[in-house]
Amino acid sequence: MNYKHGLYRTRTWVIWKSMKQRCGYSRHISYPHYGEKGIKVCDSWLDFRNFLRDMGMAPKGKSIERKNNLLGYNKFNCCWATRAEQALNTKRVRMISFKGKTQCMGAWEKQLGLPVSVLRYRLEHNWPLDQALSSNRYHYRTQHGHTRTAINQVSQEGRL
Repeated sequence: MNYKHGLYRTRTWVIWKSMKQRCGYSRHISYPHYGEKGIKVCDSWLDFRNFLRDMGMAPKGKSIERKNNLLGYNKFNCCWATRAEQALNTKRVRMISFKGKTQCMGAWEKQLGLPVSVLRYRLEHNWPLDQALSSNRYHYRTQHGHTRTAINQVSQEGRL
């Protein structure tokens, strides 16, 4: 094959080649998550020079990201993103909007000082959002099914 662009086997070329393989090569390990689900590379990007024209060289520490994971690879749906940015764009991440701010549960954890497990428990048990995100008390169930807070438990044991 003739590689007139001079970028054969560069990081950007490898990203481009991998993108094409996971969408178009049925034996690729990631094909079930891409090609089999209908994710395609736009016709223009089948030529590396067009991909490079639209995306530029991959910045250090970034890889290709689809903004909308239901759509394929094209210049309107792709950008360069870090692993941390990409981790926020998966179907597993739960985004929560509260008081005009939208963040994933991990960001709320850092902001509020509450473990994700506490936030997840509260939301799964239908706590009102303002209480789930505003309260800093750790609620738990005793072995007899009673709900207590860590603060109440400590005071009952005489440690406060």
